Amino acid sequence: RGLGDVYKRQELGLLGAVVNTKHQIDDVLKLQDRVERDSVDGQIDPTLRNSYRQELEEAREAIETALGLLQI
Repeated sequence: RGLGDVYKRQELGLLGAVVNTKHQIDDVLKLQDRVERDSVDGQIDPTLRNSYRQELEEAREAIETALGLLQI
């Protein structure tokens, strides 16, 4: 991890990281039903796919930040 990651974890603090993780996961869940319905045929609309991927990336980053703080 780079110095930017360390700075981000310290800037958010534990409470900020926990709250951010919840909101990021909520954003993924808001798209989940649409993605499940759209993927039944093995395809996902490109716009929906990009939105879902972006939300997953943001959730992963939030989770990694929270995990990093929990290890301190």
